[in-house]
Amino acid sequence: MLNSPYKAPDMSRCTDCLYYFAAADPDYYRSSLPSCVYILRAKRRRPCPPGDKCTEYRRIPDISTVYRDKLKREYRVFRLKKQDGEGGR
Repeated sequence: MLNSPYKAPDMSRCTDCLYYFAAADPDYYRSSLPSCVYILRAKRRRPCPPGDKCTEYRRIPDISTVYRDKLKREYRVFRLKKQDGEGGR
């Protein structure tokens, strides 16, 4: 589509978004195609266009914070199970 009047949206802002995904380019024109997977994660269509006009942009959370929160939840579940086991004896 060299002569197409439509221009691909500038998705440079999307690279640090929670819904960003770098898809493989089937034509090998570039190493990856920027894609938005909002529909896969939110389970509904995105209400806005991709790129600069996106209203659903969410910054990727810090991985260490996510990991730490996951460990805290697992530890709480472990402690609750242990307390329930000891209380029944």
